[in-house]
Amino acid sequence: MARLTRSRTIQKLSALRRLTLTGLPQYDVVIYDSFSRRHLYPLLDMTRTVVFETDSPRINFWALLGSLRFGRPSSLNYLLSFLKRTCPRVVITTSDNSLNLYLIKKHFPGICVIAIQNGRRNTFGPRPNSSFQTLLASSHVRPTVDYYFTFGSTEQVQFTPLVDATFIAHGSLKNNYLAYVAPDKPDRNFTLSYISSFPNLSSGNPPSIDSDLPTHFFGDSPISYRNYFLAEYLVASFLQKYCDKRNITFQVIAKQSSGSNIETEFFRRSCNNPVLVVHPCSPEGASYQELVRSDFVVSIDSTLAYEMLGRGKRTAFLSIRASSIGLPNLQCPNFGYPEVADISGPFWTNVNDESEFTRVLDFTIDSSSDQWSQAVSRYVPTVMSFDPDNSRLFAILEELGVSHGKGIAEVRRRARDTYGV
Repeated sequence: MARLTRSRTIQKLSALRRLTLTGLPQYDVVIYDSFSRRHLYPLLDMTRTVVFETDSPRINFWALLGSLRFGRPSSLNYLLSFLKRTCPRVVITTSDNSLNLYLIKKHFPGICVIAIQNGRRNTFGPRPNSSFQTLLASSHVRPTVDYYFTFGSTEQVQFTPLVDATFIAHGSLKNNYLAYVAPDKPDRNFTLSYISSFPNLSSGNPPSIDSDLPTHFFGDSPISYRNYFLAEYLVASFLQKYCDKRNITFQVIAKQSSGSNIETEFFRRSCNNPVLVVHPCSPEGASYQELVRSDFVVSIDSTLAYEMLGRGKRTAFLSIRASSIGLPNLQCPNFGYPEVADISGPFWTNVNDESEFTRVLDFTIDSSSDQWSQAVSRYVPTVMSFDPDNSRLFAILEELGVSHGKGIAEVRRRARDTYGV
């Protein structure tokens, strides 16, 4: 009992340390989630902007006290109280998979709410029946934002039944900023880069990519790391053999930073190649530069690969995640889900078969420029548009009177400051 009492006391003291008594003046813009701040810096007048921290490292006492007006303490009521005090004209975020964001308009219809997609929206969840789509569908009020900036049109197909919004397919915010990165083409063999989706194992839970502990759920069906990442092994080992046969340099673009050797060891073991080059994702922007320099890109279902396809890079998708997991009705990892219904096409396949892999790679590498352009032109607007400098979003922020007002040249300068490229 004494130990339990001591634990509760420590929890209370920890909560008190997070409280801040700082006043909350009015701001024109609330950035929902501190993660979004640096990605929106190139566009906004930051002197008129405040961040709402969704992970609550600090809790404003006055906003917490005011949240009681909206009902019992909750993350939503704390958000509503924060907005009541700051009186923003705009709430904007790249955390587009947070349900609370879509409930703001019910309470503050005069605030312009802008959601910006920052990742593919799979139908998995951390608990049974907890996917983002399930949460939207079960909301007690109709989820609503003013603008939803998406990768392509397929998200409009996916979310129109669930969210009221003006959908704008503009591509990826970060990829659009990096539109000016030019390829460096030294005299060398062709290079094929595989984009890894390797998990971050630094937390130790689960401790290994071979773990059978459930980490995701499709409906109420569990998915373990072993199930989910089997596809990485299958595709990488095939690509090594294919590139050896074609005399193409094969490399992996890592998902994790240079601080971890686990990812490198996994791919070297999978490919039976002890000297396989695995490029870490740090410093930020390095993966983009390496991919732009590559001749060909291959992925299972990485957002980064969709970005490369959107900017014109020859990119192949061996989208076998769903088939390797083996759950009936699981489709979200398939190429172009849900708008692209075909299981195979000229530069992709959802079929776990090496003859199909070879067909897709041969077309990606050997097709003429006209053949490639014709093949991808139908699908790029569906899966990943491309809007250099995020000009469409910037124009709307200018109309709302919350941009920095210094034009696209300043957007580019700030993007270089942010990403270092």
